[in-house]
Amino acid sequence: MHSGIQTQLKSLPKKIRPNKASAAVDRQTGEVFLGTNAERTVRPADLESRLPDPSLEAWTAANCAEVAACASAVGNGSAISNLDIYTARVNSGARAEPYDNCASWVPSSRG
Repeated sequence: MHSGIQTQLKSLPKKIRPNKASAAVDRQTGEVFLGTNAERTVRPADLESRLPDPSLEAWTAANCAEVAACASAVGNGSAISNLDIYTARVNSGARAEPYDNCASWVPSSRG
């Protein structure tokens, strides 16, 4: 995870600090879109239809950093099929694999 972004996220009060952050990289344009878990996003229909229902975890399927990053990308004109998703833990910056909810649909999970 980029140290500047990690520093900003870690500076948030623990009560609202996200656990994970994701970057959705559009392979066609090179644009990067960021998202964190627990972020409230408007999810385009194409993304919403890919989320498991019911959730495969104890939380809603939309409560993931991967969802927030993809929602931002798709909302800005990217196709889900053109995205590579990279996820990291905020506290350590270490790579993070998607939980079951996102592992079921993330187009190219890079952890």
